[in-house]
Amino acid sequence: MRRWAEEIYCDLFAAEALGPAYLASFSTFALTQAGAGGAEEASKTHPADIVRICAIHDVLQKRGLILPLAEPWSQYQDVSGFFFNMVEERTKLDRKYTRSGAPSPQVHLVLEDFVDVICEEIDQLDSLKRPLTSADLSRIGRLVDRLSKGIPIASHHDPGLIEKAKLGVKRKDLGSQEIGDLKKAVEEPRTLLWEIVNAGWVYKIQNVYPKAFNLFFESNEAPLQEKIVGWGHELEVTDKLLLKSIESSEIQRLMEERLGNAAI
Repeated sequence: MRRWAEEIYCDLFAAEALGPAYLASFSTFALTQAGAGGAEEASKTHPADIVRICAIHDVLQKRGLILPLAEPWSQYQDVSGFFFNMVEERTKLDRKYTRSGAPSPQVHLVLEDFVDVICEEIDQLDSLKRPLTSADLSRIGRLVDRLSKGIPIASHHDPGLIEKAKLGVKRKDLGSQEIGDLKKAVEEPRTLLWEIVNAGWVYKIQNVYPKAFNLFFESNEAPLQEKIVGWGHELEVTDKLLLKSIESSEIQRLMEERLGNAAI
């Protein structure tokens, strides 16, 4: 249990820092790497993947860290629900075809209480004095729009602030608040890592993954291998765009730090 606690602690720490993106990444790993029945297989050092994913999903729901999906994915409600559902469906198939008659693994502890205790410990960490909130996630939609246009998301802006500042200029009555809003609107602060990875997962689910589901059924007469290569290229382009965004954001952070040190 001590080893299990360590793994779940790391999972929940990552969920607090990265939000739904961590559950998406972990679920993808579990779906692609696990062997038959792997999602429910535990070891002395690691709890079963399904147990870890349930704990992560529960914490994200309690924290209100929800990233809604647009049509036609809204039946899953959010990014976490999308991947949670995929792992559950995979687990059902494992039980049906590879674990016929085998009992489901039983976890000999009250998982919810166990997770709550770990969360209390995480909340006391200095490095997480400001954990993610649902308000933070409101910016993700604007970043996804940029990705859909092929624009790196190393920085972001708030269109609402721009429109508000424009109205103040037209009225010629800019006060200190309006001036501050205008400054924020044109500054485009750097996008943080958790914003980039979460926006990336939303974009992939809504724009890239649907094309994979249609590979076998589209009327295109091209060989399947050729279609798969084309889809893989599009996924690679998205990943390179996200990596470029992370790199540019990091460069901006280093510049800000140097300018700050120079001012001191």
